[in-house]
Amino acid sequence: MSTILQMILENKDKVLKVPLFCFFSIVIVYIVFKFIKKEGIAKYIFGLVMLAVALVLFIVSITNLTDPIVLTTLEFFVLTLASGVVSLCAAWFLDLFFVKGKK
Repeated sequence: MSTILQMILENKDKVLKVPLFCFFSIVIVYIVFKFIKKEGIAKYIFGLVMLAVALVLFIVSITNLTDPIVLTTLEFFVLTLASGVVSLCAAWFLDLFFVKGKK
């Protein structure tokens, strides 16, 4: 257990990126939701774009596995994938709980 905590403390800049990206994606989805409540698809666009970017980053990183820059590309893949999924879930929850008039 202490080795896991030590690894987390040594790489805390990379460990903190994922929750920060997820938080900022939720904020962006909430801002879009506040401005455009009636449009059903508008709040999902950010999450879908993030998932598309994650897919492109994954394909680029898989095709260039011998390149040393691939680790950075994979790091951005994880960040965009996590924030895309979280923003899609946040948009879905906002749609479920705050859009009135749906049955």
